[in-house]
Amino acid sequence: ELPVWESYRNITTKAMLMYQSVAAFFGDAQFFIRIDDDVYFRPQPLLHQLRRRPPVRYLWGYIDYGSPVSRNESSRHYNSEQDYANETVFPPYARGPLSAMSLDVLARVVRRHPFEKRAFPDDPALGVYLNTLIMEGGFFLRLDDRDENRLSLNPLCDAIFSKLHNRTWFVHHVEVPQIECMWKADVADGYYVEEPSGEVVVQRPEQRDWFADLCHCEGRAQLHDDEEEPWDGEKLHYPFDRFAKGGGWMEPLP
Repeated sequence: ELPVWESYRNITTKAMLMYQSVAAFFGDAQFFIRIDDDVYFRPQPLLHQLRRRPPVRYLWGYIDYGSPVSRNESSRHYNSEQDYANETVFPPYARGPLSAMSLDVLARVVRRHPFEKRAFPDDPALGVYLNTLIMEGGFFLRLDDRDENRLSLNPLCDAIFSKLHNRTWFVHHVEVPQIECMWKADVADGYYVEEPSGEVVVQRPEQRDWFADLCHCEGRAQLHDDEEEPWDGEKLHYPFDRFAKGGGWMEPLP
């Protein structure tokens, strides 16, 4: 348990304390994978891929290259000038539901920003920390966004943004009934095999590029409650004014 009051406004501080704990207790690891709890995740393809990546100056995920800084006090993503005064757009960062970074990057962030709170929420805050390291010189970072189509940030097969499909590794914004449905679909498809001992075996994950159809498991829960970003009532979407695409200070890997 981290020594911080549980609230969404404390999420940047909570994330920083988590990074410190990971760096202190798991410093011999190669990668740190961060994942939300409201997800369905097929981990083996990502784990297989990370084994082939050099664990140095590396950040993997769904990279946002031009997310505006919210100055609207009614928004849950509001940043005051005290929180983040430098820019109107955040530096590139990996969106929070699922990301992976090499431990050397995490350790550098912790050493440079031991207790500093900057920006809100925690995923763009990490981008700010990394940007500071780069602007100070002597540090570079490799962004790997080649798998962003493997991340379904909307749990619908007909979503207008980041939809669910049969090559998805990760589905965000799902609840227990949807997770159970998706698990059963993968078991029925033979991707997961439950042994008599209770052990679950993944069948040749490195050789599989497609997965069971999960469209029948999709949910239509509202994603957020910001008054400025209403749900359209039909298809789920992320707030485009927050997650706008644009240029950045780092080029993605080819």
